Amino acid sequence: MESERLQKQNLPVLKKVVKGEKKEQKNLSNLVWKEELLPITESDLNRPAWKSQYKADTSLFENSILITYTGLKVTSKDYTWAKVTWNPIRGTNHYQLRYKNQRDSTWIIVDSIQGTTFDISNLAPCNSFIIQVSAYCANIKSPLSSEVIFKTEGCDDPYCYSYGAVIVVGVVVVLLLLILLLLLFVAVCRVCLILAACCVCF
Repeated sequence: MESERLQKQNLPVLKKVVKGEKKEQKNLSNLVWKEELLPITESDLNRPAWKSQYKADTSLFENSILITYTGLKVTSKDYTWAKVTWNPIRGTNHYQLRYKNQRDSTWIIVDSIQGTTFDISNLAPCNSFIIQVSAYCANIKSPLSSEVIFKTEGCDDPYCYSYGAVIVVGVVVVLLLLILLLLLFVAVCRVCLILAACCVCF
């Protein structure tokens, strides 16, 4: 169990408690992890009702455990963009965001984000993407947050949304119709000439 693993490491912990507008932060050691994690284990976080409600990330900073709740999530999205937000972490200089298409192996990295929100653009419609965020504190990079997966809009549309593909297809169809009409006109003229009919060919 996670509590047993943490108990064996017995590392000092920076613990922050927030209740309403009151905040308290302390450096603690010799914690009883089974008791510390009891509210989480008893809440049964694997229930579907808790899904996507919050993210818990444990980071290791210079032999100390830093537990933060990043709250990384997508607040709004469209066909080709998404707005990503996360909770601020005190003492952070800046953040790093990385994202990728779920089918790709290469991550796109955005450095030196000063705030806690970022708009991701140039995404493909109806595709699933993975996002993660990390914080820089005194030039020390924290481990990445838990992965969050989201899908861009466009999957339920009755037409193909693909950057002007509809217009291109329309032009191609018109050109094909013109070519067919021209071939039909030439064929009729040839028949007229063969039969010596009174056809005027242009």
